[in-house]
Amino acid sequence: MNNLKLSHTTMIANLRGFAACAVAAGMLLISACGGGQTTTTTTTTEATGPTTVTESPQRGGRHDATPVETGPTPEEIAARRAAEARAALDQAAELYDAGSVGNRPYDRIAQLLNSSLEVNPQQAEAWFNLGLLNHEQGDTQAAIEAYEQAGSVDRYFARGLANIGMIQLEQGDEAAARATFRQCIERSQIEPGCNINLTVLEMRANAGRPATEEQSQQWINRLRFALGGDAMNANAYANLSRVYFELGRVELARLVCETAILQQIDDAVLHNQLGLIALAEDDVIAAYGEFQAAVQRDPNYLDAHMNIGAMALSLRDHATAKASFETVLAQDPDNLDARLAYGVALRGVEDFDGAAREYNAVLAAQPQNSDAIFNLGVLNQEFLQNYDAALEYYRQYQSVAPTGAHAESVAQRITVISDLLEFMDEGGM
Repeated sequence: MNNLKLSHTTMIANLRGFAACAVAAGMLLISACGGGQTTTTTTTTEATGPTTVTESPQRGGRHDATPVETGPTPEEIAARRAAEARAALDQAAELYDAGSVGNRPYDRIAQLLNSSLEVNPQQAEAWFNLGLLNHEQGDTQAAIEAYEQAGSVDRYFARGLANIGMIQLEQGDEAAARATFRQCIERSQIEPGCNINLTVLEMRANAGRPATEEQSQQWINRLRFALGGDAMNANAYANLSRVYFELGRVELARLVCETAILQQIDDAVLHNQLGLIALAEDDVIAAYGEFQAAVQRDPNYLDAHMNIGAMALSLRDHATAKASFETVLAQDPDNLDARLAYGVALRGVEDFDGAAREYNAVLAAQPQNSDAIFNLGVLNQEFLQNYDAALEYYRQYQSVAPTGAHAESVAQRITVISDLLEFMDEGGM
């Protein structure tokens, strides 16, 4: 039920953020987005071109205007190219927004971004978005090169480093990811993704141990910097709440989430966090309502589905638990916690073959997973009455987890089954 969320910087907000900015072309000066430092006035002309007036001496001192055809000025050409670049960025944003991961016209979006870069190759945002397109399509090397180019053309642009760190995490190199996130923060202290992700990694590494005051304050400071870079970042709020919660400051943890929601940041991750807070306070009804609110806002938010499934199992609502874990596994088939819990739910609806299949799938991935071994023992003992098999699983549990969470129960079960088998051998049944 841990909801420490990494933050992956996406293209959508970024495109919307910069598509309205004019692109510098040639010697044309244009105003920066939101800045208004300089302004440029451009005029439109008819297709035949602008008209200039020259003076010709005429009899009686009269002067007649003689139209002279001229082509567009360099400034007008630059303005037209800038407008075309802006239109390309707007169209790229629209195409991106209209699709989903794996279901976007990637070639067309890339073409539009490249056409904008032809006008001005110094656009860090456009390079970043090209990186994201490659990232979504699985070309991580091209993605990294584009992200690095974004930082190369603008030394203050750190967003690409946030996604390079995510690629390194996907590749299993957490040490490299940490270093990248630190480099990112050195470049831009308020870069949201890097502040959030470095904090999450450190909190996960410290899981099970109380954080020192210095650690906690560092995490809080980073998350506040993240909100300084993006005041609407739901993950920053949720993780900040989590830090306060783990410090025992439950009311402040709740207030962080509720404040974000009041600011119209009504995100699934915040409701999931509120559910965890309510669950810790034994308010089962409130917790379940918050988890449901999370999946209503984001049907693909797997943490909330996991929490709903876990609560349903505790309430012996096996049908609801089964549906929740099926949703998770449909998107994350390698989630062994979900697969193990799914097996328990299947056992609850008397699909014993399905339960055994799920437990064995966990063991195929983790041969010494003590929870899967224990559940196979329970399945064979209590539901299949296959006592020899149950005894074998329980002894296997003792060999892989002699001090595990189920160690005492396993010892008792072995005694009970051994006595039962001895009684049966003596002809008692």
